[in-house]
Amino acid sequence: MKYRLELTCPHCQQPALRWWQKLTLWPVNTRLCQQCHRPVTTSLATLFTLLPLASALFFIKDMQHLPLMIMIWLLAVLVALHVQLTLIPLIKKP
Repeated sequence: MKYRLELTCPHCQQPALRWWQKLTLWPVNTRLCQQCHRPVTTSLATLFTLLPLASALFFIKDMQHLPLMIMIWLLAVLVALHVQLTLIPLIKKP
């Protein structure tokens, strides 16, 4: 199964950002599209990327086994990054 990164500008339909730039993009800040130089951001759905992290914290809070805690936390971070890059589209900033 091939995953497509959601990096397309909603204005010009061209690649707007690099993947690492999108990881730092939240609804409260913007970046300019590299092609058309119009502002883009992400929707409030970006907040759903915090769910895997919060879930991991809930499960590891009482654990005593450090390697397992680290593994669960890293898995949650990878899931959050995957959601941010593949499921959350860029939107026009008004």
